[in-house]
Amino acid sequence: MPIPPHEFDPFAIVVDWLDACRLGDLHALVDMYDERATLECSCDRVTLIGRASIAAY
Repeated sequence: MPIPPHEFDPFAIVVDWLDACRLGDLHALVDMYDERATLECSCDRVTLIGRASIAAY
């Protein structure tokens, strides 16, 4: 469910993202991305689309 712009706290999401990374919590980290998120990794020359693809990578 999208968060209305007036309720979005960019600092809070950064803290949550860093916490998930530090804890190694892949599910919490991937859940922060939109289902249609795209990740481009130039080092492996791969483009990933969607949470499942990003999590598998």
